[in-house]
Amino acid sequence: MQYGIIIGRFQPIHAGHQSIINEIMHDGLIPVVLIGSSVVTSVNNPLTYVERSSLIHQIYGGNIVTLPLPDMLGDELWVKELMDVLLSSGIKGSDCSIYYWHKTGDFDIQSLLHQFEFRLPKYPDIYRGVSATKIRNDPDKYKKFLDGRVYHKIKGRN
Repeated sequence: MQYGIIIGRFQPIHAGHQSIINEIMHDGLIPVVLIGSSVVTSVNNPLTYVERSSLIHQIYGGNIVTLPLPDMLGDELWVKELMDVLLSSGIKGSDCSIYYWHKTGDFDIQSLLHQFEFRLPKYPDIYRGVSATKIRNDPDKYKKFLDGRVYHKIKGRN
């Protein structure tokens, strides 16, 4: 099997994330969503891993794999944890492409995960103005970037 990986916090999942997941599916790959900050809840991470995974599965049904990816202190430890999570799920790096949109502040993931193919999503303009922080702070203003179920979940927390 061939997999397309997307890594993020999904706090909450929004149109930018969904366009990448849709692209993975259009490319004929099985989407694997690695949900970061999986053991933390805070102001910046209000949804638990289970809530985020559940929302993703509500949108995509059983056609997607979600896996927890806890935060680690240090880039090398994070990469090791990522590899362990994938391998424990029977997913080898050689079977995967990582769909990656580099954001300011991200470390150089490509240099640490050289065994993966990296793909830049084809529709980057959709990400302009999309921010999970903005969405959490004003879900009504950014409602157009959310699936209705996600909107109601976020709205219920405010």
